[in-house]
Amino acid sequence: MDYVYFSSLLQVRMEKTLGDDSDLRVVFPRAYAKYTLKEGTLEERRELLGCLKSKLYLDGQTLVIK
Repeated sequence: MDYVYFSSLLQVRMEKTLGDDSDLRVVFPRAYAKYTLKEGTLEERRELLGCLKSKLYLDGQTLVIK
């Protein structure tokens, strides 16, 4: 998978910091979680779900966090 495709999936933005020439990459957590749950390995999915402190419920075909 190439970087452009991966960054477009995660909605990566490049932002300039004030008074600095370096770039700051912003990755949106929701987009990263969706990508990991769809495309990630079993180990990556387990690690992501292990970080949640809320309970997950499956309501029809919708995943609900409570």
